[in-house]
Amino acid sequence: MIAKDLQLLQFLDKQQVIKFDNYIIYRKSYSKYKKIGPLGLKRRVRINFGGLECWVASKEDYILSKLVFGGWQDNTDALGCWLRFQDELDKEYLSLTSKELEIQREYALLKSGIDDPDEFFEQLRDI
Repeated sequence: MIAKDLQLLQFLDKQQVIKFDNYIIYRKSYSKYKKIGPLGLKRRVRINFGGLECWVASKEDYILSKLVFGGWQDNTDALGCWLRFQDELDKEYLSLTSKELEIQREYALLKSGIDDPDEFFEQLRDI
């Protein structure tokens, strides 16, 4: 499936158990939506998923991409990842990259200690 407006390729397995969203990456874009892709590729990690070796975004890049796209579910996902893995995360990378992506206010709120997704989203709307 191709969504031309989003520059997105979407793949579903035959049983529709897993969905993969693949965005077309532009290396020289000034848009934060386009910058996150190349950044994530540099720091991707290899995992074993059900016996299949595959590349996935690092936890930090997962959080950053969720903050970039910024819907309610995205922010909930970012908050959940932060709360679960905050002691393992490269906070210096998160801080520097959030500035580069111009989402430093969203990142500051994330690390403020808030733990309720609805409150997090409400405060983001006030930023």
